[in-house]
Amino acid sequence: MMKTVRALGLSAVVAALVLSGCSTATEGRAQQDTTATTSTAVTCPDGTVLTKIGKCDPAMTTTTSPSASPNANPIPAAPDVSACDGTQCDLTTSDDEVDRLVSEALDDVAHMWKLMNVDVHLHLYKGGAVDCPTPRRADATAWTCVMTNSGGWSPAEMRRWATDHGTSLEDTVRAIVAHEIGHIVIDGFGASSDDMVTDETRADCLAGGYSNWTMTTSDSAMGQLSLDTTKRVLKGPRRNAAIEAGYNGTAKTCAEYTP
Repeated sequence: MMKTVRALGLSAVVAALVLSGCSTATEGRAQQDTTATTSTAVTCPDGTVLTKIGKCDPAMTTTTSPSASPNANPIPAAPDVSACDGTQCDLTTSDDEVDRLVSEALDDVAHMWKLMNVDVHLHLYKGGAVDCPTPRRADATAWTCVMTNSGGWSPAEMRRWATDHGTSLEDTVRAIVAHEIGHIVIDGFGASSDDMVTDETRADCLAGGYSNWTMTTSDSAMGQLSLDTTKRVLKGPRRNAAIEAGYNGTAKTCAEYTP
């Protein structure tokens, strides 16, 4: 299984805890009270207290403010990953099988990365997001814009891709989504390059890592996705070499991968 990314030092974060308070400290001793006391008893009325100078002053009262009531209807936090069809972002009961699979695959791949202490943020929209509307190629199955952590997918192209590559629709969607999330992770590592081919193969490499995770653990909610199947989906000698590197290597392997 791919090693925990933080252990590899790919994106180490140093948290400095700064304690706020006085900027200077004054050294000294507690002062002893040397004021003489008298034996004359003085009784003060209710609601007052005797001061050191023998005067009855009003007693200071303290009040306790009630604690704030919890919000009865808290606003739910936005999910880290989501698959949406317009404003509908719960596709678990969608009539379109591709839509359901994209949603499930996003959750599954993101779960793998969360177990490695890597938070993934990606929101895919059917047909494209407003801030990431079109892919580089008209026949793209899915696409991602790392600057906006958004992207899209084409159900028609997903189906065509599965047919052309002889893989099930589920396996096709899973491998493709693992690749798309790979772009987000690579960018988060600071390992994106100026070369498109390098970026694509590094994302393929991480898809290979996802395949390994499904085969060597029982943590995937979608079951196993074999290396051979992943290679058939993301077909091509250059891509397959990257997938094998990720399957047999680590996240660091993929962050440094060069085709």
